[in-house]
Amino acid sequence: MSVVTPHFFTALLSLSLLSWPLLGEAENQRSKTNSPKVSQKASMGPLIENYGPVFDVPQASFPLNTEQALKTVFDVGASPDDKTSLNRRLESVARYMNMHARAGYSAKQMDIAVVLHGAASWNALSDTAYQQRFGDENPNTALIKALKDQGVSFWLCGQSAGFNGIAAGEVSEQVGFSLSAMTALQQLQSQGYALLP
Repeated sequence: MSVVTPHFFTALLSLSLLSWPLLGEAENQRSKTNSPKVSQKASMGPLIENYGPVFDVPQASFPLNTEQALKTVFDVGASPDDKTSLNRRLESVARYMNMHARAGYSAKQMDIAVVLHGAASWNALSDTAYQQRFGDENPNTALIKALKDQGVSFWLCGQSAGFNGIAAGEVSEQVGFSLSAMTALQQLQSQGYALLP
C-alpha cells in the first residue's frame, strides 16, 4: 500500500501556486482579444451635463425595455462630513439619468423622486441658509436645480428638518416637505416607484 507523505501535498501546492499566475495571465489575454471593452473614459450628459459621469457599455447583454417607464425613488440619508463637498449620492441620480438616456430612454420616461433625510437634510438648504450655517454656499444647489429642471422631485423629511432645527424658510425652493422620509418612501413605493437605497 502506497503512503502519501506531507511532502507530496507541499509539492502539489507549490506547483498549483506557481501555475496560478500563468492561468490568470492566459485568461487576461483571452479577455483582451475576444471581448468588447467598456469605454475607458467616463463622460457627462446628455441630460445632466456637468454631473453624473458614466461609461458606455456596448457589450451589455441584460435586456433593456426602452418602452418601459422608469419610476424610481432614491433614499438619500447620508452626506459628506465636509460641508463643501458635493453629495455623491445625489450625483448618482444624475448618473442614473445620463446612462439611461444614452441607452435609449427619454427624460419623460424617467419619473424620479429623491427623499432627503438624516445628514442629507442639509443638502436641501438654500445658498443663503447654508452660508449662514456653514460659511459657504451649498455645493449641491446647482446639481439639485439641474435635476429639478429634468423633472426630478425632491422631498425633505419633516422629522429630520425638525430634529436638525431647519426652518421652512431655510429650504431651497427646489425642495418640498414630506411628513417624514418613511411616509414618502412608503407611499411612493405603493405608487409603483422602485426604491434605490
